[in-house]
Amino acid sequence: MLRLYGAGAQVAKVPRGVLWWGDQQQRLTRSRPEDAFTQFRRCKVHYLRALHLKERDRVAIWGAGKEGRALGKHVKRVGLEITRFIDIAPTKLGKRLLGAPVETSEALRRDEYLLVAVGAAGARDLIREELAARGWSEPDDYRTMA
Repeated sequence: MLRLYGAGAQVAKVPRGVLWWGDQQQRLTRSRPEDAFTQFRRCKVHYLRALHLKERDRVAIWGAGKEGRALGKHVKRVGLEITRFIDIAPTKLGKRLLGAPVETSEALRRDEYLLVAVGAAGARDLIREELAARGWSEPDDYRTMA
């Protein structure tokens, strides 16, 4: 799907199932799901870099937890600098992660593209609301990496 999207195809979610998929328990994504998530993140970051961030060399990441750290490793692999991680957890603020400071959302700058990578239920919606209130729009200013 990402190759089609990269070639200019329009991609959308259809309202009903159109494909039956044989999903066996011995499938690698079932027996080693951590590998599947790693490869999927790697693919997403590759295409994000090639299609939407080819003119940029720096990004900020909202989320200094498991999702943000995992995404950050792939972001660095494709040659992007991480300027900062954004988080709300007091225990993370002021620390450094993958060479970048962990700061509050007040540190966000309009000249940085923002990747949102949080796993907490409902957090993405709250982040979208805060960014919308600041005049940020998805995908022009940021992307939510589910």
